[in-house]
Amino acid sequence: MATVILTFANELNTSIQVGDTAYYTPTVAVAGGASFNGGDFDTASSASIVEIGIVTVVHDTNKAITCDIVASTPTPGVGDFIFFSKDNRANTSGLLGYYGEFELRNNSTSKAELFSVASEIFESSK
Repeated sequence: MATVILTFANELNTSIQVGDTAYYTPTVAVAGGASFNGGDFDTASSASIVEIGIVTVVHDTNKAITCDIVASTPTPGVGDFIFFSKDNRANTSGLLGYYGEFELRNNSTSKAELFSVASEIFESSK
């Protein structure tokens, strides 16, 4: 299996880690623009999503990732939209055990407002 190093102009997403699966999709220019931030590019259809492979190294200082890639897979081009997914066997969220306890504390001397607190519960056994 070959490897490919993908280097980015901006900082890497803080959530990316070794073991994630990287993908790309070609982008197409719309309205003659030249900037992702300005909304002048759009991704192609979901049918054109290509799996690059498993992320093997994250180079934070170089703003790059290394991925395993099958030799027959076309490599992404400049301007393609790169994204990744997590392995849901290892990256689940939620409480484990019979109960959870937390404490909310405001250390500020100025007024603060709490907008929402939520929880997730389910019956695990009877």
